[in-house]
Amino acid sequence: MGRCQGAGGSVSLERMPRFVLLWHACPSSYGKSDPKGSHWDFLLEDGGALATWNLFELPSAWNKSVLNEGAAKPKAAGIAAGQRPAGARPDELANSRIVAAEKIQDHRLAYLDYEGPITSENPENRASVDKGSVERIDGGEYRLLERSETLWRVELAGEFLQGIVELRFLQEGDWRLEVGSP
Repeated sequence: MGRCQGAGGSVSLERMPRFVLLWHACPSSYGKSDPKGSHWDFLLEDGGALATWNLFELPSAWNKSVLNEGAAKPKAAGIAAGQRPAGARPDELANSRIVAAEKIQDHRLAYLDYEGPITSENPENRASVDKGSVERIDGGEYRLLERSETLWRVELAGEFLQGIVELRFLQEGDWRLEVGSP
């Protein structure tokens, strides 16, 4: 991309990276290999892949937007307002702006727009493995404010999710997601 010269000066034409929040509904059979169960996936575009974190609960501000608690957004399929996915943290943390996050392997860029069933092939017998389905809850662009091996600080500009989000490494795969950090 490049720059465009106009009356107001030079303007960058580079596309902002994108983000997406997905609800990953896992079948009970999937829980045998992955005991976490259904969860949220928070993905940030990072070059040719999506940096991905599992969330077992949403920060309270996101609950209000995503689960239709006073917002004009349809509820995620199978999740009523106030209900927590299997494996969610205790309800006393539900009003927190900080939630636990687990960094997992990067995902393909296709998940920025994909909704539907997820299957993979078992390498031993080439059988199809049902990994459930994903529902796109929100997405948009983000601005990278700061990034290191232990920190991602971004500003989201989605339809419902907006503002500063900080992902901070704690230890071996464990991160925390904080909404509205200064």
